[in-house]
Amino acid sequence: MTGLFAIAALIMAALGVYGMMAYTVRQRIVEFGTRMALGATATDVIRLVISEGLRIAIAGLALGGVLLLSAWSSSANVLQLPAIEGAPLLIAIITTFSLAATASLVPAWRASRLSPMVAMREAATPSSWRWFERGLHRRLTTTDDAAVLDRDRPGPSPSLFVDAARTASSTQDALHQALAALVVKLDVDWTMLLETAEDVFRYQRAGRDGGSTHGEIPSSGFLMNRLQSHEGALPITSGDLEAWHEWATLHRPEHADEIATLAAADARLALALRSRGRVTAILLLGMPSGGRAFSNAERQALGQAGHQLALMLENSKLTARILEQEALRRDLALAAEVQRRLLPDRPPGLSVASLAAFTIAARNVAGDYYDFLEVGDGRLGIALADVSGKGVAAALIMSVVQASLRIIASDEDVPLDRLAARMNQFLYRSTQSSSYATFFYAQLDERTIRMEYVNAGHNPPFLIRAPRATGSAPEVIELSTGGMVLGLFPEVTFERASVQLHADDLLFIFSDGVPEALDTQGEELGADRLQRLLVEHSHLSVEEIASHVAAFVHEWSAGAPQHDDITFIVMKVLDADLQ
Repeated sequence: MTGLFAIAALIMAALGVYGMMAYTVRQRIVEFGTRMALGATATDVIRLVISEGLRIAIAGLALGGVLLLSAWSSSANVLQLPAIEGAPLLIAIITTFSLAATASLVPAWRASRLSPMVAMREAATPSSWRWFERGLHRRLTTTDDAAVLDRDRPGPSPSLFVDAARTASSTQDALHQALAALVVKLDVDWTMLLETAEDVFRYQRAGRDGGSTHGEIPSSGFLMNRLQSHEGALPITSGDLEAWHEWATLHRPEHADEIATLAAADARLALALRSRGRVTAILLLGMPSGGRAFSNAERQALGQAGHQLALMLENSKLTARILEQEALRRDLALAAEVQRRLLPDRPPGLSVASLAAFTIAARNVAGDYYDFLEVGDGRLGIALADVSGKGVAAALIMSVVQASLRIIASDEDVPLDRLAARMNQFLYRSTQSSSYATFFYAQLDERTIRMEYVNAGHNPPFLIRAPRATGSAPEVIELSTGGMVLGLFPEVTFERASVQLHADDLLFIFSDGVPEALDTQGEELGADRLQRLLVEHSHLSVEEIASHVAAFVHEWSAGAPQHDDITFIVMKVLDADLQ
């Protein structure tokens, strides 16, 4: 008798859970349709319904446990009941959970079998008989000779795209021929390939007539969300398009235009193309000939061929990047060649001094500039500038400095302080407010061996007096007279200064890339080390001094990347009885 009561209780519990879950599914049909339309799978829906059934079981077990303990504690002494054992209680809990899961499975399965768009249009789940009636009616009204013949119609093989692209002249031409071959093989009105580009899908469409059109649509839309969690090809019916548009109009107006575009094009199948687990493109197909539906074999073959098409897309993108990098490399090489032509081929030969110059760019092109200018009356202009920044942007400003110096210096009578002020105005008008250049310019009079100079915020050059001029050890003088950097303010005044040179005096003009060269520990070479090196080798020729400085900088920064352009000029007064 106890067993019969227990079985009856289980049957009643099962019916109760089933009835409650069936009613819940019936009332939440629109919710389930929306979830599936936004990407939820049938497994997700089943899991959701069963978990809710188990929550009902947990609530019932909790309430039953409280009542059981209350009844046992109040009557255990009177009726002399034994203690509650754990094993029967655990068996009861497991049995109840299994029963609740089984009772929830049928409503969950029915909810997962709903078409999401049909579910969103209906307010209640049809009965099982109505479900069977509708399915039978749909099959009877759509089955004809053509449908029977197309039921196992074969789909495209992955090699179709390879064969179609063999005669292509470019990657884009290969993609177009692959789409055109797909139109012929599947006998559809058109195919469209949507590729991601920033926040839009750029597409190319191949039609039955062989034509091709291009355009773009938003990438973060309804179709992308629908395909994110859908494996394989997604068939689309006219009913789906109508339901999508109705749903978007009521709930998501931002998707209405996209769905209207799909409806106007009469899309019939969508396939997500993935690369490294990410959707990188979508393949859309139009209406097959005769209004037939795509066969299962076609959909499965398309899913397999989609991997080949995704690989073609990835290869085309890699090829495009390689071509862009190659074009950029050629442009940089051309820019470096043009910049080299802006610099002098070799220092000029003087009767009173010898000159040497060295420069090496941190990148393909540099922001450092040096020059030698014949300014008349036996005077030679010596210039060195360092533009803020590096690379192409700095090289363009460097060309502005070079052009302005040559134009302004062509006026032989312009004083150096006025020359720097005019260059500042020219650079300020020609560049952005954040761009500037440090600048050192000197004019050496070969008759008097007197040098006049102006320093516009540049590293002060080192003038190393020879021992014969000082009567003792070599003396280092820094040439810093001038003013601030060029290009930051429209009106700036500068000062000029002059210095008398003597035999064996050494002048070293340099950019900040020399003393700021870093070793592998991040320590700078520094001005002090540079001065000691110059004093130690001041008795050598300018070519030997330049070679020692370049080697010293290279050894100091060996193993560390060059972070700035390195440029310097070495001038040494010849030993002649001219002072």
